[in-house]
Amino acid sequence: MNLCDLKTRAPFNGRHTEAEPLWKRALAIRENALGPEHPLVAATLENFAVTLRKTGRNDRAAKMEARAKAIRAKHTEANPVQ
Repeated sequence: MNLCDLKTRAPFNGRHTEAEPLWKRALAIRENALGPEHPLVAATLENFAVTLRKTGRNDRAAKMEARAKAIRAKHTEANPVQ
């Protein structure tokens, strides 16, 4: 199973508490492999934030979403669409 694609996996639908440690692992793997500012790290942060919101941790989710937004903004500025 691709750890970064958990949201599409039926076994984890509705089992957010079980998915959280896997999101943590997926995030760590992507950060280590790609660097903390990579767009795929942003995608993982956004997906992890969905899980956090489903478990009522909105403050932590908002921080992850803000970080993802900053990563995406940085890459948009560096690679503007022509």
